[in-house]
Amino acid sequence: MRNPAIAQTAQYRALDMLHRGYAPRLGGRAPFWRPPSPDVAAQVWTPSWSWRRPVTSDDGAWLTVLDANGAYLSAAASVMVGHGALRHTGPIVFDPKRPGYWLIEAHPWPAWDQIMSPLGGTPRRRKAATVWVTTETVQLLAQLVETGIWPDVDIIDSWTADHGVRLRAWAAAVRRDREDARDLGCAVRDPDGECCAPHARESAIKEGYATAVVMFGLPERSAIHRPDWMHAIRAQSAASVWRYGWRCVQGGFALVGSGHVDELVLTRSAVVRLWQMARAGRPTPLRLDITGRQLGCFKVKAGKVPAADWGSQ
Repeated sequence: MRNPAIAQTAQYRALDMLHRGYAPRLGGRAPFWRPPSPDVAAQVWTPSWSWRRPVTSDDGAWLTVLDANGAYLSAAASVMVGHGALRHTGPIVFDPKRPGYWLIEAHPWPAWDQIMSPLGGTPRRRKAATVWVTTETVQLLAQLVETGIWPDVDIIDSWTADHGVRLRAWAAAVRRDREDARDLGCAVRDPDGECCAPHARESAIKEGYATAVVMFGLPERSAIHRPDWMHAIRAQSAASVWRYGWRCVQGGFALVGSGHVDELVLTRSAVVRLWQMARAGRPTPLRLDITGRQLGCFKVKAGKVPAADWGSQ
């Protein structure tokens, strides 16, 4: 059955859907919607970046901008969030099954000329010796410790939840509505009876779930106050895109930039090679999807960006 909310191009109430059958339950119980939030929530750093490196003659004449399909929605489908309130757990050993906040040392990033730091920002923006981050960011850094790229993830302090749940049901419902918005064409009309362009409904849904993520952190505007959920989704999205970028670098595909957290910029020749490998059935560091439907894939946002203009942008 199609959700009538997809006809509301002006507003898609993704937040309300969590109360209408899509709450992440534990033992049959709905989560704590407004638990006390620790003061450190205001200090949490969620990775973001606007990174680029200079291009050379070896990179070619053209660049291609790739955009992750439904980055926040994909993150919401996979991330683990706290069911109850976060509690002060101190300098415990990192546990990826505990959602929450962790205080770690912000080490310099040694591969800045190849890819942005997994902590985001720039060396100038992050002068603090320590930083509060989420489980998703620490998990990525812990994996880099195993490769010898990141020194350590010793936990200085922490606020974590005892039990985690996933927002899969909610994310799946939003995803179904997103697919319906693409498939229905003009079969659904807006409240005024006018035919809605498919992209308008899809844009409303995208704005609806993105707004829901923001409102998790706004207690005065929402019945749900879970800033830890907001931070977790954002950090999961950033970590996923960073991993794809790192796989490209390791696979010999030149990465020249990344912006708006969900974008990766490669040379056009690298993207052509990705297409060729995928068509030949060979594994690739990231998957391309020209339809923009498949979560966890990338679509082409700008196919031919002149490399000569890159340094001046």
